[in-house]
This record gives sequence, C-alpha cells and structure tokens, in this order.
Amino acid sequence: MENNIFNKLFTLEDIEEIKNTKNSKSLHIIHPILYLFDKNNRNENYNTNFSLNSIFLSDNQYYLNNKKKEIMEESDFTNINGKLGEIRCYGYLLSSFMNTNINTTPIKVSNNQTADFQISNPQTNETIYIEVNTKQCNDKESEKYKIYKDNLNQNINQHTTIVRNRKISIDLFSFAPFGRTKDHTNIDVIQKISQIKQSKYQIPENEYGILWLDFQSQDIAGLISLEHAEPLWYNRNFGMFSGVLWYALYGKKYLPIFISSQFDLNYKGYEKFYKMKHDGLFMQRKDISAVIIAEETYSLYFENPFCEKRIPLWFLEKIINIPHFKYEHSRILFPKYDIKQEVNNNYKKIEKLSQYPNRTFD
Repeated sequence: MENNIFNKLFTLEDIEEIKNTKNSKSLHIIHPILYLFDKNNRNENYNTNFSLNSIFLSDNQYYLNNKKKEIMEESDFTNINGKLGEIRCYGYLLSSFMNTNINTTPIKVSNNQTADFQISNPQTNETIYIEVNTKQCNDKESEKYKIYKDNLNQNINQHTTIVRNRKISIDLFSFAPFGRTKDHTNIDVIQKISQIKQSKYQIPENEYGILWLDFQSQDIAGLISLEHAEPLWYNRNFGMFSGVLWYALYGKKYLPIFISSQFDLNYKGYEKFYKMKHDGLFMQRKDISAVIIAEETYSLYFENPFCEKRIPLWFLEKIINIPHFKYEHSRILFPKYDIKQEVNNNYKKIEKLSQYPNRTFD
C-alpha cells in the first residue's frame, strides 16, 4: 500500500477503520478505497492519484478534508465510488485550467439539486456547469454476483479438473455490468448510457452544461474499448460493430445496429439487424451542451450538435489537456467544423451498409 498521495489523506488508522466498514446497500465486494490501494489497479490508481495531487497543488485541502469525511462516514460503496468520481473530475479540471485566470469551483451541496462544479471566466463573464455521474454496475447484476460469491463452493457451474496431480476448480459466471435484457449486450450498454440522468438533470436552465461520465469504478473500468467512440468499427476476424458510445450519444430511433454474428446467438450473419428503440442522449436532451467521458485509459469530449448553447472556445482550448485525452476520437468544435453534418453523413452510411447483408467488408 505504498501510495504517497493517499497516505496524505488516509492514515493507517483510517485504513483499518475502512477495512471494518460493512457495505450497507450496494453490492460491491471490495471497499473502493481498498481497491485503489491494490497495486494491480494501476490505471484507476494513477488517475485518482493525479487528481488528488492536482487538488493538493491548488491548495484546496478543505475540499479534500470534506470528501474524506464523507467517505469515512459512508457505508454504501456506490456512494463512495461516486465521490471518487467527483474527485477525479475536479483534479482533471484543475490540471487543465492551472495557471489561468479561469476559476474551477466545487458547488456546495444544498437541498436543491445542483451541478457539482462550475468553471467561470471573469473576462467573458461566462460560466460552465459540470455534473458528474460515476457509472456503476447494474443492481440486479451486482446481486447475482454477490450470491455467486457467497455460494462459490456450491455453484452449479463449477468445474473441477486434475492438472499435474493437482485438483483445480474453475467457476464460470456470466456478468453484464450494464444490465441484461433479451437483446444483445451491446444494445443494453447503448440504452443504459443514453438514459443516464434522464430524470434529474442538475444544470441550471439556459446555462452551459456538461455531463461528465466517469467510467472508472471497479466494476465498469476497462469494459468499453476506445473503438466504441466511432459510429462503426471493423475487426477482420469478427466483422462490423456499432460503437456503443457513439450510438448512445448520437444515435436515433430505428438506426441499424451492427453486431458481429460470432458474438450473437440470436441470428446468423447480417441478414437481420437490431434497430435502436429510442433516440440517443443528445437528441433526447438538447439542453446538454456536451458529454465528457473519463475512462481509465482515455478521455473523450462529445459536443451535442442539437444544443443551441455551444461551449465557448476558451473552454475547448484547455479541456484537451485533461489526462488521456483522445482528440482523434472526440467530437469537439476545436477547430470549428459541422458536427451535425458529420452525424447526418454517418446516419446515411450506416443505412446504406445495412442494405448489404452477408457482406464481409474486406
């Protein structure tokens, strides 16, 4: 547990207390703080450390002390993961706007729903509000996993074999962190992301608003590869795929979804397509200016072409400095170009490709 930044915040006594914390509501197996201390979780560990260091350098110890107090008093691991997502967001933002006259400020929690941070530019008198959502495992899937772990020895899927005179047990468990329906897993992911914050959006009305999605909690991190930021991507061995991130944000109802038949037991080849059953997040929420996705190994910025409140250039010039930012996979108006036209062109391309069943795309 050699971790200098964490040791400044969490003492050995704190860690012992955390080890004795029982998970009251959510079904995560490991306390999120202990998970971060695990040396095997290098990416999330590094990103959280980076953010903590940025906050320390900004001389904002008061914020960290408050977050530590909230974490120590919290027994629901889901809420703790949410607080860690806010810490990572704040640290990323501070590092991007460091040495500028732009102010990055946490918003005090009140009885009314509010955003988490505001970025203010005194020269232009503009403010951008950031709301953080730390995506975590579907509750039903978490419950299934907990039952599996609790009954590991009696699990019916357990297989035992003998290797070099040693008895080895292998357990199989199907886990779908974004939820499970009768549709394909990719469709479940698209649906869950597109419905984030549908019922309680916390950005002030008629203001610049960004939804920050943290995909770094222990049960979500690493599940969505960078290729899914594109509308379509191709694997020579497995075929054509639709990018779940792009579809979740820019997709529209009835848009064909490509899923390789090798990973889908419900149909053979491309003679039949799934169709989106709903619009993507941006079509549903035209009051959201943009979405930022912060994953363990990449960060992405997606502009909403259907929102009239376009994020100002002074913000875009700096936000590309957040850790792991991938400009080539983002949709950012810097320099300016027509994102809406690009989205419409992709709609046409996807529709045309769907008219060619069984094509190998070689």
